[in-house]
Amino acid sequence: PYDLGFRLDSTVTEENALFDRYYFTPGRDLDYGDCSLTIKTVQDEDIGEWTCAALIDQDSEEARDVVTVLLNIDESRAPLSQAGIVGMAVGLSTLVVLLAGVAAYKTGWPAKLWRRNIPPPSQTDAFSLDTVSANSRNSQSSADSDYHVTVNTQRN
Repeated sequence: PYDLGFRLDSTVTEENALFDRYYFTPGRDLDYGDCSLTIKTVQDEDIGEWTCAALIDQDSEEARDVVTVLLNIDESRAPLSQAGIVGMAVGLSTLVVLLAGVAAYKTGWPAKLWRRNIPPPSQTDAFSLDTVSANSRNSQSSADSDYHVTVNTQRN
């Protein structure tokens, strides 16, 4: 794709690949005019058009072919993006909180937390409020004063 030319024949195998990536496809033979290239690990720089030229009849003729390399990413093997990881973490956290809330509700835990600790009625003291009014005259004042007193008395 980048006008880089190199020569491959059946002697270039996976073990001695050019640039540790390019080698002649096993099972092919130049005697039949095969143009062959195997790319060990395809990278972005390999995407594009490749021209394969083969000499026929001892350099008297040349056969050419153009091959386009496309990169098709298998989604099941693609790494997760950061947004995907964050989304899964938020979703999982929400699910855990929801399940904990349902479990707490089923066991009656919130009701125990909010229930007031009220003693049974037999232990309760009853009080009544009585208001007593009295008129009084102060020696320094000629005005009448009313006193209102509230008395708490215990009932048995």
